[in-house]
Amino acid sequence: PLYDAAKLVNLSETTLFRMAKAGAIRAARVAGGSILINQMDVQLMLPKDKWPQFSPELVGCEIGMAEASRKYDTTTASISRWPSRGYIKILGRQGEQKILVDEADVAFCVALYKEYEGKRGTRRFSQVMDQLIKQETTTQS
Repeated sequence: PLYDAAKLVNLSETTLFRMAKAGAIRAARVAGGSILINQMDVQLMLPKDKWPQFSPELVGCEIGMAEASRKYDTTTASISRWPSRGYIKILGRQGEQKILVDEADVAFCVALYKEYEGKRGTRRFSQVMDQLIKQETTTQS
């Protein structure tokens, strides 16, 4: 509902209603006159650390890409692409070739990636991650 969404993102109901009316977020009026806001649109307004997929206890934990691939059951190729796109932070190197990344970022990305599995899902994953990065960049400015 509109009230819950407004409370979650710390905006007024009027602001969210205007955003929905302008097409900035998706909403629907249901029987009884209540307005429901699209959950993903609301979630995209939140910083990454407020998403249910985020694991704060893993922030700053180093993990190699091959180890992350095994631990989180996803391909090394996928994980290897994510640092250059800004989805995961590189924390350092071990030796000449082993790249150490932030495990919290990996766990977050893999959780979202698996939610959007499939050809179109991969594109949606990229769109969500790009929006998150844009939001984080805007917030930090």
